[in-house]
Amino acid sequence: MQYIIPAQSLAFVIHAAGKKDVRYYLNGVYVHGYLCTATNGHFMLRRRDDTQVAPEPLLLPREAVEWAVKRTKGGGSVYVARGEGRSLTVTVGVESLKCEEIDGKYPDVDAIIPVQDAPLELAGFNGEYLTALAKAAKAAGDRYACLRIESVGAFAARVDFPNLPGCGGVIMPIRDTFGGRPVVPR
Repeated sequence: MQYIIPAQSLAFVIHAAGKKDVRYYLNGVYVHGYLCTATNGHFMLRRRDDTQVAPEPLLLPREAVEWAVKRTKGGGSVYVARGEGRSLTVTVGVESLKCEEIDGKYPDVDAIIPVQDAPLELAGFNGEYLTALAKAAKAAGDRYACLRIESVGAFAARVDFPNLPGCGGVIMPIRDTFGGRPVVPR
């Protein structure tokens, strides 16, 4: 079975994939239909590309995605062939990498995407995750890394990338640690 995945999709979502997370199924990119999705449990990135060919869901390990993105420099396509069992061959140009698909059930991230008509509220966010969102935007071709965050308070906040059609995400707010409305010192 052959998959064709736009390298720009992988370059975008890899910023949200877990790194050595004990929830091993988060340490990769979930390719399904026209979507690439990654989450570390605190924020999620997703990119839709109608040129993607994914005959059935695939959970690519982070190391294989990083290898492919480095070789494509975020452009072109990445080809993945399924072998026997969980065996995969990731190909970019004339180079190939053998790896194994992550064995696990990917979480239902659709369940955490906030509804669009929820009231917006003030929320605080982890600065490292905001930086990762900006890096993802740049990796997908937005040199200004423009993002819009719509918060619904203590619940997940929707992240929109206005300059990147098909790209979006979710970020979990930090629990209210500032005790009310933030004030800029004078």
